Amino acid sequence: MCGSSLYVYPMQCAEEIYPWARAISAEVDRRVELQIVASGAVPGAGIDIPSIVLASPVFAESEAEATAALALLETCPVRDRATIAVPYAPSDLDTWYAGVMSNYPTGYRYGTDNMWTSATAEELMPGIRRILETMPPHPAHFLWLNWGPSPQRQDMAYSLEDEIYLALYGVWQDAADDDSHGDWARSNLAAMEHLQTGVQLADENLGRRPAPFATDAVMAELDRVRSVYDPAGRFHSWMGRV
Repeated sequence: MCGSSLYVYPMQCAEEIYPWARAISAEVDRRVELQIVASGAVPGAGIDIPSIVLASPVFAESEAEATAALALLETCPVRDRATIAVPYAPSDLDTWYAGVMSNYPTGYRYGTDNMWTSATAEELMPGIRRILETMPPHPAHFLWLNWGPSPQRQDMAYSLEDEIYLALYGVWQDAADDDSHGDWARSNLAAMEHLQTGVQLADENLGRRPAPFATDAVMAELDRVRSVYDPAGRFHSWMGRV
């Protein structure tokens, strides 16, 4: 079965939420995807002030298992300041897709970037403060995704992952805002680059901020295969490769 929890906090709770999220990252049940989204508003919930949303889908065999898997999220140190708190509710994939995609409207302009990290909360918080202080209006947002310790995987081409995934989405409509909003994601993560272990090939910005997305061993294997099947270099190499 599919369910979820939902908590919405004022942005002023950031100093407590992110260190707590980092502290529990290894304890989050593998059936739960802890997503933390900070934005200037949450229109879907009727909230028009800067807020931090903890939205966490869970897949379990029963409602009791789902509720137990989500219980850790009730330990947030500012739980009593939540403007919305739903520890568990049944859900389905269609509802989740609709909710997630409300953050990515069509017809808008986008500037994105991301990073994997295992840095401590103390190391991450200066950059997170800067992200929140400089964030453009909604629907621009900052995503913290708990990945947790992952098992070793063999033969994984996109072979970089880490405990925490951070992604920034500058989202705006007017081309006149390109200069003020367009570099928000890239510049903030460039400032945190010393804390990254790489990027995910998803909403990255390789064209403007080259970063590793696979291990050196995997890239060496790619070069070997290319030398056999594309010796003349007809196919373009990976954009932004470092």
